[in-house]
Amino acid sequence: MSETETNRLGVFTKLRLIWRSLWIQVLLNYKTMQGAGYLFILWPWLKRSEHRKNRVGRVSGFLNGHPIFSSFALGAMLRRLSDGDAEQDPQEFDQWRESLSGPLGMVGDSLIWERWKPIVLCIMTYAMGFQAYYLYMNLVGNPKWIVADILITLLLYNIPLIAFRWWALERSYESGRNVLALGSHSALPRIQKTLDGSAAFVAGLVLALGIVVSYINASMFFFVVAYVVTFFLIRLRIPTSISVLLVLFVYLGIGFIL
Repeated sequence: MSETETNRLGVFTKLRLIWRSLWIQVLLNYKTMQGAGYLFILWPWLKRSEHRKNRVGRVSGFLNGHPIFSSFALGAMLRRLSDGDAEQDPQEFDQWRESLSGPLGMVGDSLIWERWKPIVLCIMTYAMGFQAYYLYMNLVGNPKWIVADILITLLLYNIPLIAFRWWALERSYESGRNVLALGSHSALPRIQKTLDGSAAFVAGLVLALGIVVSYINASMFFFVVAYVVTFFLIRLRIPTSISVLLVLFVYLGIGFIL
């Protein structure tokens, strides 16, 4: 772990951690939840250690948080391992690791699943829906636009999250044991407030456009309303698949009645 013996992580180390962290939930299980995933991510920094056996046990124990926020735990854990904390007091290290689950899960779910994901989903599915409608009605449109929408969606959703992972790794490695103190960072309330405002704006914009297009085609209005309803169902933590099915049945029911 010679590369991590300074107060900062190297660029290559952060890139490698981010790439491996994309697979954190592949080994998800009921006993340790994401523990095996953390072991997979940190294995290159563990396998050559003389304390490998002990550190494997410390890293692979119970830990469950939001996948994006795993960077906080990874940076802090890597710092504590490089400082030898896992050997000095294994029990304290295990308790500390488990204490990360609640904060990393609640804050991550609140910001990513309940705010960022619905915003991006609502904007891009609405755009793709309009383009599909124009193509179906033989109006102006190009199938390539839908493909472009998909690529833009992936970039719009992931680029900010990758940048966030990068920042989280850097700050958490500096914080080490006190990583949870980052929860009081002044940027957190501002981010939440910005995402709340963006969510309200997107929902209002989609509904307003739906009212406008209702003068052109009434069924299109219900199509738009369906997206608005789906948006709020997802924000209420109702699974995406269930939300989409509920809205689909309601939309088909309205169409059948009218």
